[in-house]
Amino acid sequence: EHVLWEVTLKVVFYSLIVIFSLIGNLLIIVIVMRQKRMRTVTNFYIVNLAVADLLVTVCCSWVHLVDDLTEGWVLGAFFCKVNSFAQGK
Repeated sequence: EHVLWEVTLKVVFYSLIVIFSLIGNLLIIVIVMRQKRMRTVTNFYIVNLAVADLLVTVCCSWVHLVDDLTEGWVLGAFFCKVNSFAQGK
């Protein structure tokens, strides 16, 4: 059984992590793509990492929150397989 303050704290922190991840990674992608002088091999590698981080944020973060706040796995077999694939398990 979860206490209300614990659930609230987890939701707030997960939300902050997702928001900062989305903003930070999108900024990296937009800046490198809009500035011609920023288009170097190293920066394209960093953009690739930012895209991968965005995918993990969008695909996995909310799944972990739901799994942490509920008893057992409630998202079904499809999300179990997608989540395992996305995390390389």
